[in-house]
Amino acid sequence: MKIKSLLGLLSLLSTGLIMGQSGFNSNKEQTAEVVLNLQVGSSPVSFDAPGLRYRFFLHPNLAIRASLLATYYNNSEVIYDAGDRTLTGTKDQNNWSVGIGLGIEKHIGGEGKLQPYYGGQVVFGTGGASASGTNTLNGFVYVKNGQYENSISGVYSFAANLLFGADYYFVENIYVGAEIGFGINHQFNGYQQQWDNVNDKTVETKLMTVTNLGISSNNGIRMGIRF
Repeated sequence: MKIKSLLGLLSLLSTGLIMGQSGFNSNKEQTAEVVLNLQVGSSPVSFDAPGLRYRFFLHPNLAIRASLLATYYNNSEVIYDAGDRTLTGTKDQNNWSVGIGLGIEKHIGGEGKLQPYYGGQVVFGTGGASASGTNTLNGFVYVKNGQYENSISGVYSFAANLLFGADYYFVENIYVGAEIGFGINHQFNGYQQQWDNVNDKTVETKLMTVTNLGISSNNGIRMGIRF
């Protein structure tokens, strides 16, 4: 569904070729952008500030690019005993990830509002997670004097993709865009450290490594400025 939406948007943007008025100044050498998500939870529109991209144009039709993707999640919960709500436990959870992408783009739109491009990018990523709790064994059910600890570390990923996308300058030097990629993604899901209440020790498990080849897409629309 995401890929269909992106392809539909690229098709819609292609109508901009009919319009002769220039939508950007080719003398501007840089762009900066964020991701505009059309649906995130109950919010109809949101700006995904952790998803940032910078491009520097070596000349009007050739650009190098750098992307930063970062996420962080923190949550604390109270766990209640099913029979006595005065008996409680706690659960704290943290998840984070960082990805850095480097690539190059060849633009083929001339001086028009629509700027299709193709290129390539490599992405390096890492991340981790941790959860801990008191009076619980699993972070969900109250167990008196139970201890819960679960963390994941050593996660890393690498991706190399061919890119196809387009920017549409609806006013001078301000654009929206969409992008899809095709390539290889390799991810090692790290090591899980989990507290064993029975033996009072931490047990470490090596998680799976996944490598796949396929299409990747961003679930939002890019919005940026050329300056």
